[in-house]
This record gives sequence, structure tokens and C-alpha cells, in this order.
Amino acid sequence: MNKILAFICLTFPFILLPGGGVSVQDIQEQKAPEISKKDWKPLEKLLEGYIAKREVPGVAVKIFDREKTLYESYFGSRDMEKNWPVNKNTRFRLASLTKPIVSIAVLQLMDQGDLKLDDPVSKYIPAFKKMRVFEQENRAVEQITIQHLLTHNSGLTSAIEGGPVAKLYEEKNLGYYLDNLGGFVNKLAEFPLAAQPGRKFLYGFSTDVLGRIIEIVSGQPLDKYLQENLFNPLDMKNTGYQLPEEEKNHLATLYRYNKEKQLIPVFSATRNTYVKGVLPRGNYGLISTLEDYSNFVSMLLNGGRYGNTRILKEETVKLLSTNHLPENQLPLAIGGMPFKGLGFGLGVSVSIESNPLGYSQGSFGWIGASQTYFWVDPDKGIAGLMFSQFSYTGPSGLIWEFNGKVYECLNKAGLI
Repeated sequence: MNKILAFICLTFPFILLPGGGVSVQDIQEQKAPEISKKDWKPLEKLLEGYIAKREVPGVAVKIFDREKTLYESYFGSRDMEKNWPVNKNTRFRLASLTKPIVSIAVLQLMDQGDLKLDDPVSKYIPAFKKMRVFEQENRAVEQITIQHLLTHNSGLTSAIEGGPVAKLYEEKNLGYYLDNLGGFVNKLAEFPLAAQPGRKFLYGFSTDVLGRIIEIVSGQPLDKYLQENLFNPLDMKNTGYQLPEEEKNHLATLYRYNKEKQLIPVFSATRNTYVKGVLPRGNYGLISTLEDYSNFVSMLLNGGRYGNTRILKEETVKLLSTNHLPENQLPLAIGGMPFKGLGFGLGVSVSIESNPLGYSQGSFGWIGASQTYFWVDPDKGIAGLMFSQFSYTGPSGLIWEFNGKVYECLNKAGLI
């Protein structure tokens, strides 16, 4: 700053003369706009309203730029029956926010030269060599590539998408094989595809296959690879597929709506399940804290760098945050629900135009069915997360409103 002032004084001395312009003190006192707690009142009113109406049990929120936290707060309960509050230590089931983490791990391996996006999946898992498409037995099937898995147009489907192949999964009890990722993925390859690879966005088991490829390429179990290559360098100390016994009460209770749209606990989602540990897989299963996951998001906002550690190449972050779906697959839709304005990159959604999940064009991020959500806005240099814990098909009303309300607060404060 002193060098800048010296240059100004020597080059433009008239500005320091009486009546000649601004003074040195004026220059020193000029600061970038800052946001105060009162600027966030519209957002807090939105969040508190959903808590008061008991439409969400609790929520954790964090907004930050490339250098600092702009806003962080916690509302409501992690357990409504015990009246335990949401706080910094609260663990959340990430649900599908597991997918971006596993996708970034695959891109790490690409950066290291261990695999390529156009590699056929069968190069690593031979069971995928001779796939067929449902009711198209006589038609040649293109090879599924790693990029198809990252963009969810591999032809693999799931119950959320419905259709005859998803029905076959249920009839043949595919879920029975979910005690081992390798066995599950090999069993998955025995089923027909729901569509030709590259032809249709289907929110299926693609990221589970990516998880298995990580194991094969790295020679490590998925959870160990993630721990050593992402969680440790990103200081994600409270993220994993298992919860220590002494910390189980930090895990938020998972809720759902009953017929009267009242929140009730999902009793099958007990804390003891995570104490025992769940199967490390790509589609879902990780638990984390708001702070841990914000480190991951911060790395993406900063072009693949976290502090002094390079996690991904900067060009890889640009590649993953670019829409890769062709025009005839836009906007992306899940289970028949269209997401207007959204395309899909490599493991994350991408805003191809302004929309409720990405107010700023070029933003990217994703959502989880437990109402976990993040977005990154590279152009404006901000990112944010909102974590709750209730099971709902599609984004809740709060998620639809959240992103736009954040931008409203930032606009009024003059930050964007």
C-alpha cells in the first residue's frame, strides 16, 4: 500500500495540493464494501420462517468469498425431540453431495495421468464390455466412458428415474449386493442399460461405478483413497463413512414429512448405523460438517487450490464446471422433474442461465436428498452452503429460495 501511495504522490502531486483533489488520508480510508450482520436480515428472516413453521428441523449456513467468511450461522434443532441445537459440530448425511467428492477424486486421477475421460469403463471393469440396452438386443451399444459416468448419461439408471430397468433392479434385488462395492458394480453390469450411452441424462448408479474405478486404479479402498487424497489435505477431519461412538450424538436426526406435512424422524436412519459404518460408495453415504464441506467448496472456488495445496489443476476445475450435456438433454431432469436453467458438468450441475439453484450464470454446485446444497460462483468470487437434514424428493422450498436471497443480501451491501 505504501508503494502505491508513493507512486501516486510522485506521479500526480496535484492531488495532494489544497483544492487539488483527494488527500493521502482519503486514499488510505477508501475501503472495499463490507457486509454486516444486519445486511443478512432478509436471509435470516427466510431461514427463521421455515424453522418457525416447522418445515425444516434445523439449518446450517455459510457464505464466503475467496479469502474470508462473509456469513455463518446455525438455526433450529439437530434433534427436535431432544431439543439439541444445530451447531458447528453437527454431522450431516451428505446424501448426493457425496457424488461431487467422488467425482473430484476421479478428476484427481486424471490430472495425475492415471486415467482419461474417454477411457471405456470396460478397461477397468471388464463386466461392462458387452452391455445391451433394454429391448434393443440387436442394436450395438456404444462403450460407456468415464465421462459418461461423470455426466450421468451412461445409460445406468435408478429407482428415482423409474422405468422398466429400474423395475428390474427391484425385481432382481440389486440392493442385496450392496455389502461390497466391487460385487455390486459387477452385478449392475448384468442388467441392461436404460438408454444408449451419451443419449440421455439419467440420475442412476454412475457415481458408484466411478467409486469402484477409483479403487481399481489407485489400488486402495474408496474410503482410504478419499481420506488420504482429499480429506486430509482439505482438513476435513469430521468427514467419512463412519462415526466414532463418542460422537454419535453430533449426527443430526434425519426427518421426513408425513401425510399432514409434519416432520417425523426416519427411524431406519439411526445414529448406530453410522457408528457401525456404511458401505463406502460413490452415490451417497458420507457424513460431514458444514465447516469440512466448506473447505472442499473453497478449493473449487479457488480454482483447485486449498491454502498452499494443489488438489486439482485450474484447467480441470474449469472443465468440470462447464456444461457437457448436448442441447437435446437440456435442461437436466431427474425423475421427470426438470431443472430449468441447469446443465451438467463433470460431477456438478452448471447454470447455463439464471435459475433458483444458480442465480448467477456460470455457477456450479449440487444438492442432496437430505437437503444439503452448495454452489460456487467463479465470476463473482463467492460460494455458499446450506445444510439441513430431512428427506424429500427434490429440492425443498427453502433450497429454491435460498440462493436468490443470498444474492439479494450481497447486492444490497454492494458486494456484487
